[in-house]
Amino acid sequence: MKIHQSMLFERPGRHNTDRCMEAVRQYVAEHGKTHVVVASTTGTTAMAFAGV
Repeated sequence: MKIHQSMLFERPGRHNTDRCMEAVRQYVAEHGKTHVVVASTTGTTAMAFAGV
């Protein structure tokens, strides 16, 4: 059986980006993933994930 964890934020916004990135880092480390697809409306989140 697979168990997946989800995160829901009360309000959208840039203030959630760091928490989202940390959850993704943890998932990637635990599951050995090498690629991540990031949806970004303005590019801010994509640039944060890219380390720019």
